[in-house]
Amino acid sequence: MLSNSSLGKRLRDSCVFSIVPMYNPDGVEMGLPRQNAHKIDIESNWNVDTSVSEPEVKVLRKTFSRLMMEPNPIQIALNMHSSTGTKRFFIYHTAKGTSQLYSTIQIKFIDTVRYNFPGGIQPYNYSISWKDSAARQYPESWFWFNHKEKVLALTYEDMNDISANSFNKTANAIAQGIADQLGIFGTSVSFVENESVPTGFLLEQNFPNPFNPTTIIKYQLPIAGHVSLRVYDILGREVAILINEEQLSGTHSVPFNASSLSSGVYIYRLISGNSVEMKKMQLIR
Repeated sequence: MLSNSSLGKRLRDSCVFSIVPMYNPDGVEMGLPRQNAHKIDIESNWNVDTSVSEPEVKVLRKTFSRLMMEPNPIQIALNMHSSTGTKRFFIYHTAKGTSQLYSTIQIKFIDTVRYNFPGGIQPYNYSISWKDSAARQYPESWFWFNHKEKVLALTYEDMNDISANSFNKTANAIAQGIADQLGIFGTSVSFVENESVPTGFLLEQNFPNPFNPTTIIKYQLPIAGHVSLRVYDILGREVAILINEEQLSGTHSVPFNASSLSSGVYIYRLISGNSVEMKKMQLIR
């Protein structure tokens, strides 16, 4: 998000990021990972009445309440953890503990993040919580009970492994997921994901597919040149020009927002030099 990449610039132009530490000075001083001096796990103290909750939780709750009253309230709340294992994963909350809509929102977000880091992050159902009902003791619980589907609140666990070495890939994937979730992508912005030179010309299947209303189209260019990426309806009528410019070699990612289109099958065509590829995608409203 701090880089000069087109993705970083677009996120900074479109979003307000609030980095809020889980205040635990006692734990830092005493070497306790989650507990304060009272031996209370302050990340599981959110179901206690405000009058008797731990001071650290009071401060955080007040901070979250203030941020939710801002002109640009929180829409995505990621509780970033360091896992005790060697896997990267989100903690998914089931529909029984939240709602069917919220479950769908979580799965779409997690799948989009995974798509941008192939093989790096576990599937959404790797770690499941709130199987029968919503727990009340966590920060995510506070967001759910107070704001429902208005805030996507998830815990993310990253590798606690000195050999992990993929923090930039993780950050890029999560940033892509955030941008997709918030729908901030325009239809003419291409993000260069990988600057290494591909061995061939390749147009990938869009993801997610079917989609509503946003999806991501990836392609690989072995050489620099003029690139055209256009979308057509099933009758062959052009409905969108996504890319029409000179581009460098590499792996490119282009978001497509079809909010103005009707449900149906669409065709996207990539042309660069003498190379042409087409694929179908399905919009379901």
